[in-house]
Amino acid sequence: MGSYLMVSAVTSVLAGAVAASPVSAMGALSLGVAWGAQPVMPAKPKAPMPIRKPRRPSMAIGLIERMARGAAARTASSSLISSVSFVSIVSSFGIVSPMAPLYAGKSLPNFAISGTPMRRKKAHATSDAPLHNLHGIPRASLFKVKGMRQAERRRERRGTMTAPQKVLQPWDDAHFKQFGLKRNVIEPWEDGLRTQLDKAGYEWWYFDTHMDDGTQIVVVFYTKSMIAAKGPLTPFATIEITYPDGRKTEERVDATPSQCRFSTDGCDVKIGPCTVTGDLTNYHIHFQSKNVTAELDLHGTVPSWRPGVGGTLYGDDEAKQFFWLPSVPSGAVRAVVSDHGTTKTYNGSGYHDHNWGNVSIANLVHHWYWGRAQIGPYMIISAWLTAEKQFGFAETPVFMLTKNEKLITGNEDGGLRFTATDKSTDPNTGKPFSATLVYEWESPEGTLYRITFQRERDIAYLKMVDQLPKLMRLGAKLTGKDPSYIRFAGTASIDVIEDGATVEHYESPAIWELMHLGKVYPGKFSR
Repeated sequence: MGSYLMVSAVTSVLAGAVAASPVSAMGALSLGVAWGAQPVMPAKPKAPMPIRKPRRPSMAIGLIERMARGAAARTASSSLISSVSFVSIVSSFGIVSPMAPLYAGKSLPNFAISGTPMRRKKAHATSDAPLHNLHGIPRASLFKVKGMRQAERRRERRGTMTAPQKVLQPWDDAHFKQFGLKRNVIEPWEDGLRTQLDKAGYEWWYFDTHMDDGTQIVVVFYTKSMIAAKGPLTPFATIEITYPDGRKTEERVDATPSQCRFSTDGCDVKIGPCTVTGDLTNYHIHFQSKNVTAELDLHGTVPSWRPGVGGTLYGDDEAKQFFWLPSVPSGAVRAVVSDHGTTKTYNGSGYHDHNWGNVSIANLVHHWYWGRAQIGPYMIISAWLTAEKQFGFAETPVFMLTKNEKLITGNEDGGLRFTATDKSTDPNTGKPFSATLVYEWESPEGTLYRITFQRERDIAYLKMVDQLPKLMRLGAKLTGKDPSYIRFAGTASIDVIEDGATVEHYESPAIWELMHLGKVYPGKFSR
Protein backbone atom coordinates (compact mmCIF):
# COMPACT_ATOMS: atom_id res chain seq x y z
CA MET A 1 0.00 0.00 0.00
CA GLY A 2 2.90 2.38 0.68
CA SER A 3 2.91 5.41 2.98
CA TYR A 4 0.04 7.84 2.73
CA LEU A 5 -0.55 11.53 3.07
CA MET A 6 -3.29 12.48 5.56
CA VAL A 7 -4.87 15.76 4.53
CA SER A 8 -7.81 17.46 6.21
CA ALA A 9 -10.15 19.58 4.17
CA VAL A 10 -9.13 23.08 5.19
CA THR A 11 -5.47 22.04 5.29
CA SER A 12 -5.58 21.22 1.62
CA VAL A 13 -7.11 24.55 0.71
CA LEU A 14 -4.39 26.54 2.43
CA ALA A 15 -1.54 24.21 1.52
CA GLY A 16 -2.39 24.48 -2.15
CA ALA A 17 -2.61 28.24 -1.93
CA VAL A 18 0.62 28.85 -0.02
CA ALA A 19 2.92 26.26 -1.55
CA ALA A 20 4.71 28.87 -3.62
CA SER A 21 5.69 31.01 -0.63
CA PRO A 22 8.39 29.71 1.76
CA VAL A 23 7.24 32.11 4.47
CA SER A 24 3.58 31.25 4.12
CA ALA A 25 4.38 27.57 3.88
CA MET A 26 5.72 27.70 7.43
CA GLY A 27 2.16 27.99 8.57
CA ALA A 28 1.46 24.54 7.23
CA LEU A 29 3.34 23.14 10.20
CA SER A 30 0.25 23.68 12.30
CA LEU A 31 -2.20 22.79 9.57
CA GLY A 32 -2.04 19.08 10.16
CA VAL A 33 -0.14 17.65 7.18
CA ALA A 34 1.71 14.38 7.73
CA TRP A 35 4.01 13.71 4.80
CA GLY A 36 4.83 10.22 3.61
CA ALA A 37 6.23 8.66 0.48
CA GLN A 38 4.24 8.81 -2.74
CA PRO A 39 2.30 5.62 -3.57
CA VAL A 40 4.20 3.28 -5.86
CA MET A 41 2.53 3.18 -9.27
CA PRO A 42 2.19 -0.05 -11.30
CA ALA A 43 4.88 -0.57 -13.88
CA LYS A 44 2.39 -1.45 -16.59
CA PRO A 45 -0.83 0.41 -16.02
CA LYS A 46 -3.94 -0.74 -17.72
CA ALA A 47 -5.43 1.30 -20.51
CA PRO A 48 -6.16 4.75 -19.12
CA MET A 49 -9.70 5.63 -18.30
CA PRO A 50 -11.10 8.69 -20.02
CA ILE A 51 -10.38 11.83 -18.04
CA ARG A 52 -13.59 13.43 -16.92
CA LYS A 53 -13.97 17.15 -16.67
CA PRO A 54 -13.83 18.19 -13.02
CA ARG A 55 -17.17 19.08 -11.55
CA ARG A 56 -17.68 22.68 -10.68
CA PRO A 57 -17.47 23.15 -6.90
CA SER A 58 -20.32 24.57 -4.93
CA MET A 59 -20.55 28.30 -4.34
CA ALA A 60 -19.53 27.94 -0.68
CA ILE A 61 -16.52 25.78 -1.51
CA GLY A 62 -15.40 28.11 -4.25
CA LEU A 63 -15.70 31.05 -1.89
CA ILE A 64 -13.55 29.31 0.73
CA GLU A 65 -10.87 28.52 -1.83
CA ARG A 66 -10.79 32.04 -3.22
CA MET A 67 -10.56 33.47 0.30
CA ALA A 68 -7.71 31.11 1.13
CA ARG A 69 -5.79 32.08 -2.01
CA GLY A 70 -6.36 35.73 -1.30
CA ALA A 71 -5.22 35.35 2.27
CA ALA A 72 -2.07 33.58 1.17
CA ALA A 73 -1.25 36.30 -1.35
CA ARG A 74 -1.78 39.05 1.19
CA THR A 75 0.43 37.36 3.77
CA ALA A 76 3.26 36.17 1.53
CA SER A 77 5.56 38.88 2.86
CA SER A 78 4.53 38.57 6.50
CA SER A 79 6.27 36.52 9.16
CA LEU A 80 3.62 33.81 9.37
CA ILE A 81 0.30 33.12 7.73
CA SER A 82 -2.51 33.04 10.23
CA SER A 83 -2.73 29.27 9.92
CA VAL A 84 -1.67 28.76 13.51
CA SER A 85 -4.71 30.52 14.87
CA PHE A 86 -6.81 29.10 12.04
CA VAL A 87 -6.18 25.52 13.00
CA SER A 88 -6.07 26.08 16.74
CA ILE A 89 -9.58 27.50 16.68
CA VAL A 90 -11.22 25.88 13.68
CA SER A 91 -9.91 22.42 14.52
CA SER A 92 -11.88 22.68 17.73
CA PHE A 93 -15.05 22.71 15.65
CA GLY A 94 -14.05 19.43 14.02
CA ILE A 95 -12.99 20.89 10.66
CA VAL A 96 -9.24 20.26 10.88
CA SER A 97 -7.34 17.37 12.41
CA PRO A 98 -3.87 18.77 13.14
CA MET A 99 -1.27 16.09 12.54
CA ALA A 100 2.49 16.39 12.16
CA PRO A 101 5.29 18.12 10.29
CA LEU A 102 5.61 20.52 7.41
CA TYR A 103 4.59 19.34 3.99
CA ALA A 104 7.10 21.14 1.84
CA GLY A 105 5.07 22.31 -1.09
CA LYS A 106 4.91 19.06 -3.10
CA SER A 107 1.95 18.45 -5.38
CA LEU A 108 -0.91 16.89 -3.49
CA PRO A 109 -2.21 13.51 -4.64
CA ASN A 110 -5.93 12.91 -4.72
CA PHE A 111 -6.67 11.41 -1.29
CA ALA A 112 -9.85 11.19 0.72
CA ILE A 113 -10.73 14.14 2.88
CA SER A 114 -12.04 11.99 5.70
CA GLY A 115 -8.49 10.93 6.55
CA THR A 116 -8.73 7.50 4.88
CA PRO A 117 -6.32 7.46 1.92
CA MET A 118 -7.62 6.61 -1.52
CA ARG A 119 -5.42 4.93 -4.05
CA ARG A 120 -4.51 7.10 -6.98
CA LYS A 121 -6.55 6.03 -9.99
CA LYS A 122 -4.36 3.84 -12.14
CA ALA A 123 -5.23 5.93 -15.19
CA HIS A 124 -3.60 8.92 -13.52
CA ALA A 125 -0.08 7.55 -13.50
CA THR A 126 1.59 10.73 -14.70
CA SER A 127 2.43 13.60 -12.41
CA ASP A 128 0.59 16.08 -14.60
CA ALA A 129 -2.76 14.34 -14.20
CA PRO A 130 -5.58 16.85 -13.67
CA LEU A 131 -5.93 16.60 -9.90
CA HIS A 132 -7.10 20.18 -9.45
CA ASN A 133 -10.46 21.87 -9.71
CA LEU A 134 -11.38 24.96 -11.69
CA HIS A 135 -9.75 27.27 -9.15
CA GLY A 136 -6.39 25.50 -9.26
CA ILE A 137 -6.77 24.03 -5.79
CA PRO A 138 -6.12 20.28 -5.19
CA ARG A 139 -9.37 18.35 -5.33
CA ALA A 140 -8.59 16.97 -1.88
CA SER A 141 -9.44 20.41 -0.61
CA LEU A 142 -13.13 20.18 -1.39
CA PHE A 143 -15.47 19.93 1.57
CA LYS A 144 -17.60 16.80 1.22
CA VAL A 145 -20.07 18.28 3.67
CA LYS A 146 -23.25 17.49 1.81
CA GLY A 147 -22.27 13.92 1.02
CA MET A 148 -21.12 13.18 4.54
CA ARG A 149 -24.31 14.57 6.02
CA GLN A 150 -26.42 12.51 3.62
CA ALA A 151 -24.46 9.37 4.54
CA GLU A 152 -24.95 10.11 8.24
CA ARG A 153 -28.69 10.51 7.76
CA ARG A 154 -28.83 7.21 5.87
CA ARG A 155 -27.01 5.44 8.71
CA GLU A 156 -29.40 7.00 11.21
CA ARG A 157 -32.40 5.73 9.24
CA ARG A 158 -30.89 2.26 9.09
CA GLY A 159 -30.12 2.35 12.79
CA THR A 160 -26.45 1.54 12.21
CA MET A 161 -24.95 4.50 14.04
CA THR A 162 -22.17 3.71 16.50
CA ALA A 163 -23.34 3.21 20.07
CA PRO A 164 -22.88 6.34 22.21
CA GLN A 165 -19.71 6.57 24.23
CA LYS A 166 -20.01 6.83 27.98
CA VAL A 167 -20.06 9.95 30.15
CA LEU A 168 -18.95 9.55 33.77
CA GLN A 169 -18.97 11.85 36.80
CA PRO A 170 -16.81 9.80 39.22
CA TRP A 171 -17.35 9.59 42.98
CA ASP A 172 -15.44 6.33 43.62
CA ASP A 173 -12.18 5.82 45.51
CA ALA A 174 -10.30 4.60 42.43
CA HIS A 175 -10.80 7.89 40.60
CA PHE A 176 -9.90 9.94 43.68
CA LYS A 177 -6.61 8.03 43.76
CA GLN A 178 -6.12 8.42 40.00
CA PHE A 179 -6.30 12.21 40.22
CA GLY A 180 -4.40 12.50 43.52
CA LEU A 181 -7.41 13.90 45.40
CA LYS A 182 -8.77 13.47 48.91
CA ARG A 183 -12.45 12.91 49.49
CA ASN A 184 -14.13 15.96 51.12
CA VAL A 185 -10.79 17.79 51.29
CA ILE A 186 -9.80 20.56 48.87
CA GLU A 187 -6.11 21.55 48.83
CA PRO A 188 -4.62 24.86 47.61
CA TRP A 189 -2.73 23.23 44.72
CA GLU A 190 -6.07 22.25 43.18
CA ASP A 191 -6.68 25.92 42.37
CA GLY A 192 -3.31 26.21 40.65
CA LEU A 193 -2.49 25.39 37.04
CA ARG A 194 -3.89 21.94 36.21
CA THR A 195 -3.03 21.67 32.52
CA GLN A 196 0.32 21.53 30.72
CA LEU A 197 0.79 24.73 28.77
CA ASP A 198 2.72 23.01 25.97
CA LYS A 199 0.00 20.41 25.37
CA ALA A 200 -3.63 20.41 24.33
CA GLY A 201 -5.84 21.94 26.98
CA TYR A 202 -7.41 25.14 28.27
CA GLU A 203 -8.00 26.67 31.68
CA TRP A 204 -9.69 29.64 33.25
CA TRP A 205 -10.22 31.22 36.69
CA TYR A 206 -13.63 32.89 37.00
CA PHE A 207 -14.80 35.50 39.55
CA ASP A 208 -18.23 37.07 39.69
CA THR A 209 -19.69 39.52 42.18
CA HIS A 210 -23.08 40.99 43.03
CA MET A 211 -22.69 44.36 44.70
CA ASP A 212 -25.12 45.83 47.19
CA ASP A 213 -26.19 48.57 44.76
CA GLY A 214 -27.02 46.04 42.02
CA THR A 215 -23.76 46.36 40.08
CA GLN A 216 -22.37 43.07 38.79
CA ILE A 217 -18.64 42.59 38.08
CA VAL A 218 -17.17 39.53 36.38
CA VAL A 219 -13.40 39.00 35.96
CA VAL A 220 -11.90 35.97 34.17
CA PHE A 221 -8.29 34.86 33.55
CA TYR A 222 -7.75 32.49 30.58
CA THR A 223 -4.81 30.47 29.30
CA LYS A 224 -6.65 30.23 25.98
CA SER A 225 -10.18 29.90 24.63
CA MET A 226 -12.19 26.90 25.82
CA ILE A 227 -12.91 26.01 22.18
CA ALA A 228 -9.24 26.09 21.14
CA ALA A 229 -7.71 23.32 23.23
CA LYS A 230 -5.22 22.38 20.50
CA GLY A 231 -4.17 25.94 19.85
CA PRO A 232 -1.12 27.79 21.13
CA LEU A 233 -0.99 29.52 24.49
CA THR A 234 -2.90 32.79 24.07
CA PRO A 235 -3.46 34.21 27.57
CA PHE A 236 -6.00 36.96 28.14
CA ALA A 237 -8.06 38.47 30.95
CA THR A 238 -11.48 40.09 30.78
CA ILE A 239 -13.71 42.26 32.92
CA GLU A 240 -17.41 42.94 32.49
CA ILE A 241 -19.20 45.55 34.60
CA THR A 242 -22.99 45.72 34.41
CA TYR A 243 -24.58 48.69 36.17
CA PRO A 244 -28.11 48.75 37.63
CA ASP A 245 -29.33 51.04 34.83
CA GLY A 246 -28.18 48.57 32.16
CA ARG A 247 -24.96 50.33 31.15
CA LYS A 248 -22.09 47.95 30.56
CA THR A 249 -18.31 48.17 30.32
CA GLU A 250 -16.28 45.34 28.82
CA GLU A 251 -12.49 45.26 28.56
CA ARG A 252 -9.98 42.61 27.51
CA VAL A 253 -6.23 42.40 28.07
CA ASP A 254 -4.09 40.11 25.89
CA ALA A 255 -0.54 39.13 26.78
CA THR A 256 2.30 37.04 25.38
CA PRO A 257 3.36 33.90 27.26
CA SER A 258 6.52 35.69 28.44
CA GLN A 259 4.30 38.28 30.17
CA CYS A 260 2.42 35.62 32.13
CA ARG A 261 2.80 33.43 35.20
CA PHE A 262 0.80 30.34 36.13
CA SER A 263 1.72 28.61 39.39
CA THR A 264 1.02 24.92 40.03
CA ASP A 265 1.22 25.36 43.82
CA GLY A 266 -1.95 27.45 44.13
CA CYS A 267 -3.88 30.26 42.53
CA ASP A 268 -1.12 32.66 41.44
CA VAL A 269 -1.84 33.91 37.94
CA LYS A 270 -0.41 36.86 36.03
CA ILE A 271 -1.56 37.86 32.54
CA GLY A 272 0.19 41.06 31.54
CA PRO A 273 -0.69 43.67 34.20
CA CYS A 274 -3.62 41.59 35.52
CA THR A 275 -3.06 39.31 38.51
CA VAL A 276 -4.92 37.07 40.94
CA THR A 277 -3.63 35.29 44.03
CA GLY A 278 -5.54 33.21 46.56
CA ASP A 279 -5.50 30.33 49.02
CA LEU A 280 -9.07 28.93 48.77
CA THR A 281 -10.28 31.45 51.34
CA ASN A 282 -8.86 34.88 50.53
CA TYR A 283 -8.25 36.19 47.01
CA HIS A 284 -6.92 39.46 45.63
CA ILE A 285 -7.75 40.33 42.01
CA HIS A 286 -6.11 43.17 40.11
CA PHE A 287 -7.37 44.05 36.64
CA GLN A 288 -5.83 46.82 34.58
CA SER A 289 -6.68 47.85 31.03
CA LYS A 290 -6.73 51.08 29.06
CA ASN A 291 -10.02 52.28 30.53
CA VAL A 292 -10.58 50.19 33.67
CA THR A 293 -8.62 49.52 36.83
CA ALA A 294 -10.16 47.24 39.46
CA GLU A 295 -9.01 45.92 42.83
CA LEU A 296 -11.17 43.20 44.36
CA ASP A 297 -10.76 41.36 47.65
CA LEU A 298 -12.83 38.19 48.03
CA HIS A 299 -13.18 36.34 51.34
CA GLY A 300 -14.84 32.93 51.18
CA THR A 301 -17.58 32.25 53.72
CA VAL A 302 -18.52 28.79 52.38
CA PRO A 303 -15.71 26.21 52.18
CA SER A 304 -14.37 25.00 48.82
CA TRP A 305 -16.28 22.06 47.37
CA ARG A 306 -16.33 19.79 44.35
CA PRO A 307 -18.80 17.20 43.03
CA GLY A 308 -16.93 13.89 43.34
CA VAL A 309 -13.50 14.36 41.75
CA GLY A 310 -14.79 17.58 40.23
CA GLY A 311 -14.67 16.32 36.67
CA THR A 312 -16.72 14.75 33.93
CA LEU A 313 -14.95 12.09 31.87
CA TYR A 314 -16.01 11.47 28.28
CA GLY A 315 -15.42 8.45 26.05
CA ASP A 316 -15.10 4.77 26.77
CA ASP A 317 -11.44 5.31 27.68
CA GLU A 318 -12.28 8.34 29.87
CA ALA A 319 -9.49 10.26 28.11
CA LYS A 320 -11.52 13.39 27.33
CA GLN A 321 -12.00 15.48 30.44
CA PHE A 322 -13.63 18.64 31.74
CA PHE A 323 -13.15 19.75 35.35
CA TRP A 324 -14.83 22.35 37.56
CA LEU A 325 -13.81 23.44 41.05
CA PRO A 326 -15.91 26.00 42.97
CA SER A 327 -13.02 27.25 45.09
CA VAL A 328 -15.20 29.93 46.74
CA PRO A 329 -18.86 28.88 46.49
CA SER A 330 -19.86 32.07 48.26
CA GLY A 331 -18.07 34.93 49.97
CA ALA A 332 -17.92 38.62 50.81
CA VAL A 333 -16.24 41.01 48.38
CA ARG A 334 -14.98 44.57 48.49
CA ALA A 335 -13.96 46.31 45.27
CA VAL A 336 -12.53 49.64 44.16
CA VAL A 337 -13.18 50.22 40.46
CA SER A 338 -12.12 53.06 38.19
CA ASP A 339 -14.19 52.97 34.99
CA HIS A 340 -13.22 55.59 32.38
CA GLY A 341 -12.00 57.93 35.11
CA THR A 342 -14.87 57.44 37.56
CA THR A 343 -13.86 55.65 40.76
CA LYS A 344 -16.26 53.94 43.13
CA THR A 345 -16.05 51.55 46.08
CA TYR A 346 -18.39 48.55 46.27
CA ASN A 347 -19.34 45.89 48.80
CA GLY A 348 -21.28 42.72 48.07
CA SER A 349 -21.10 38.96 47.62
CA GLY A 350 -18.73 37.02 45.38
CA TYR A 351 -17.96 33.64 43.89
CA HIS A 352 -14.93 31.96 42.31
CA ASP A 353 -14.53 28.77 40.32
CA HIS A 354 -11.72 27.18 38.32
CA ASN A 355 -12.25 25.24 35.08
CA TRP A 356 -9.97 23.20 32.85
CA GLY A 357 -10.00 20.45 30.24
CA ASN A 358 -7.89 18.69 27.62
CA VAL A 359 -10.30 18.62 24.67
CA SER A 360 -12.25 21.47 23.14
CA ILE A 361 -15.40 21.77 25.15
CA ALA A 362 -17.32 22.20 21.90
CA ASN A 363 -16.53 18.55 21.12
CA LEU A 364 -17.84 17.31 24.47
CA VAL A 365 -20.81 19.40 25.54
CA HIS A 366 -23.82 20.29 23.42
CA HIS A 367 -25.18 22.86 25.86
CA TRP A 368 -25.43 23.67 29.54
CA TYR A 369 -27.32 25.85 31.98
CA TRP A 370 -25.33 27.17 34.92
CA GLY A 371 -26.27 29.55 37.70
CA ARG A 372 -25.69 30.54 41.28
CA ALA A 373 -27.73 32.57 43.73
CA GLN A 374 -27.87 33.68 47.33
CA ILE A 375 -31.52 33.40 48.33
CA GLY A 376 -32.12 34.41 51.92
CA PRO A 377 -30.07 32.06 54.10
CA TYR A 378 -29.69 29.61 51.20
CA MET A 379 -26.91 29.51 48.62
CA ILE A 380 -27.32 27.53 45.40
CA ILE A 381 -24.91 26.52 42.65
CA SER A 382 -26.65 24.61 39.88
CA ALA A 383 -25.80 23.30 36.44
CA TRP A 384 -27.27 20.87 33.94
CA LEU A 385 -24.96 19.72 31.15
CA THR A 386 -26.04 17.88 28.00
CA ALA A 387 -23.25 16.02 26.20
CA GLU A 388 -22.66 16.02 22.46
CA LYS A 389 -24.23 13.60 20.01
CA GLN A 390 -21.44 10.98 20.09
CA PHE A 391 -22.09 10.65 23.82
CA GLY A 392 -25.81 10.10 23.34
CA PHE A 393 -26.71 13.58 24.64
CA ALA A 394 -26.13 12.24 28.15
CA GLU A 395 -27.13 14.65 30.91
CA THR A 396 -24.89 15.48 33.88
CA PRO A 397 -26.12 17.46 36.92
CA VAL A 398 -24.13 19.69 39.26
CA PHE A 399 -25.85 20.94 42.40
CA MET A 400 -24.77 22.46 45.70
CA LEU A 401 -27.19 23.73 48.33
CA THR A 402 -26.19 25.35 51.62
CA LYS A 403 -28.06 27.06 54.43
CA ASN A 404 -26.34 29.52 56.75
CA GLU A 405 -23.04 28.52 55.08
CA LYS A 406 -23.45 24.81 55.91
CA LEU A 407 -23.79 22.17 53.21
CA ILE A 408 -27.21 20.55 52.84
CA THR A 409 -26.44 18.50 49.72
CA GLY A 410 -24.02 18.17 46.84
CA ASN A 411 -26.37 15.74 45.08
CA GLU A 412 -24.27 12.84 46.29
CA ASP A 413 -27.29 10.55 45.99
CA GLY A 414 -27.96 11.59 42.38
CA GLY A 415 -31.56 12.48 43.20
CA LEU A 416 -31.65 15.92 41.59
CA ARG A 417 -34.54 16.55 39.17
CA PHE A 418 -34.48 19.28 36.52
CA THR A 419 -37.18 20.76 34.31
CA ALA A 420 -37.01 23.62 31.82
CA THR A 421 -40.12 25.30 30.43
CA ASP A 422 -41.25 28.44 28.55
CA LYS A 423 -39.07 27.58 25.58
CA SER A 424 -38.32 30.11 22.84
CA THR A 425 -35.56 31.11 20.42
CA ASP A 426 -33.11 33.89 21.16
CA PRO A 427 -33.24 36.42 18.29
CA ASN A 428 -29.57 37.38 18.62
CA THR A 429 -27.97 33.94 18.59
CA GLY A 430 -30.69 31.80 17.03
CA LYS A 431 -30.38 29.35 19.94
CA PRO A 432 -33.35 27.83 21.77
CA PHE A 433 -33.58 28.48 25.49
CA SER A 434 -35.97 28.01 28.38
CA ALA A 435 -37.03 31.01 30.45
CA THR A 436 -37.95 28.95 33.53
CA LEU A 437 -35.56 26.45 35.12
CA VAL A 438 -36.55 24.33 38.14
CA TYR A 439 -34.24 22.17 40.25
CA GLU A 440 -35.75 19.83 42.86
CA TRP A 441 -34.01 17.72 45.47
CA GLU A 442 -35.62 15.72 48.26
CA SER A 443 -33.79 14.93 51.49
CA PRO A 444 -33.87 11.46 53.10
CA GLU A 445 -36.28 12.93 55.66
CA GLY A 446 -38.71 13.88 52.90
CA THR A 447 -38.10 17.65 52.79
CA LEU A 448 -38.37 18.94 49.22
CA TYR A 449 -36.21 21.85 48.10
CA ARG A 450 -37.43 23.53 44.91
CA ILE A 451 -35.25 26.21 43.30
CA THR A 452 -36.66 28.23 40.39
CA PHE A 453 -34.80 30.57 38.04
CA GLN A 454 -37.23 32.89 36.23
CA ARG A 455 -35.76 34.93 33.36
CA GLU A 456 -36.66 38.62 33.10
CA ARG A 457 -34.09 39.89 30.57
CA ASP A 458 -30.80 39.09 28.83
CA ILE A 459 -27.75 41.01 29.97
CA ALA A 460 -25.16 39.55 27.58
CA TYR A 461 -24.81 37.35 24.55
CA LEU A 462 -21.95 36.24 22.34
CA LYS A 463 -21.79 34.38 19.04
CA MET A 464 -18.31 32.93 19.28
CA VAL A 465 -17.96 32.22 15.57
CA ASP A 466 -18.47 35.90 14.81
CA GLN A 467 -15.22 36.62 16.65
CA LEU A 468 -13.24 34.65 14.05
CA PRO A 469 -11.83 35.88 10.72
CA LYS A 470 -14.10 35.35 7.73
CA LEU A 471 -12.49 32.16 6.46
CA MET A 472 -12.56 30.48 9.86
CA ARG A 473 -16.10 31.68 10.47
CA LEU A 474 -17.36 30.22 7.22
CA GLY A 475 -15.56 26.94 7.75
CA ALA A 476 -16.98 26.57 11.25
CA LYS A 477 -20.52 27.27 10.11
CA LEU A 478 -20.21 24.66 7.34
CA THR A 479 -19.83 22.02 10.06
CA GLY A 480 -22.96 23.28 11.81
CA LYS A 481 -20.95 24.43 14.83
CA ASP A 482 -22.00 27.90 15.92
CA PRO A 483 -21.24 28.22 19.66
CA SER A 484 -23.18 30.91 21.46
CA TYR A 485 -23.47 32.22 25.00
CA ILE A 486 -26.41 33.96 26.69
CA ARG A 487 -26.41 35.43 30.20
CA PHE A 488 -29.80 35.93 31.81
CA ALA A 489 -30.93 38.13 34.68
CA GLY A 490 -34.05 37.51 36.69
CA THR A 491 -35.34 36.12 39.95
CA ALA A 492 -34.24 33.02 41.82
CA SER A 493 -36.56 31.59 44.45
CA ILE A 494 -36.51 28.66 46.84
CA ASP A 495 -39.46 26.82 48.33
CA VAL A 496 -38.93 24.38 51.17
CA ILE A 497 -41.83 21.94 51.28
CA GLU A 498 -42.68 19.53 54.08
CA ASP A 499 -45.71 17.23 53.99
CA GLY A 500 -47.00 19.11 50.95
CA ALA A 501 -46.91 22.52 52.64
CA THR A 502 -44.44 25.33 51.93
CA VAL A 503 -42.62 26.12 55.16
CA GLU A 504 -40.03 28.54 53.73
CA HIS A 505 -40.00 30.82 50.68
CA TYR A 506 -37.31 33.30 49.63
CA GLU A 507 -36.57 35.27 46.46
CA SER A 508 -33.60 37.31 45.24
CA PRO A 509 -32.12 38.71 42.01
CA ALA A 510 -29.83 36.30 40.18
CA ILE A 511 -27.85 35.77 36.99
CA TRP A 512 -27.35 32.50 35.13
CA GLU A 513 -26.23 31.38 31.71
CA LEU A 514 -26.80 29.16 28.73
CA MET A 515 -23.74 27.97 26.85
CA HIS A 516 -24.95 26.44 23.58
CA LEU A 517 -22.01 24.82 21.78
CA GLY A 518 -23.62 22.27 19.47
CA LYS A 519 -25.88 22.21 16.47
CA VAL A 520 -29.51 23.17 16.83
CA TYR A 521 -31.72 20.09 16.53
CA PRO A 522 -35.31 21.37 16.19
CA GLY A 523 -37.58 19.53 18.59
CA LYS A 524 -34.73 17.39 19.93
CA PHE A 525 -34.51 18.72 23.48
CA SER A 526 -37.28 19.40 25.93
CA ARG A 527 -34.92 21.69 27.83
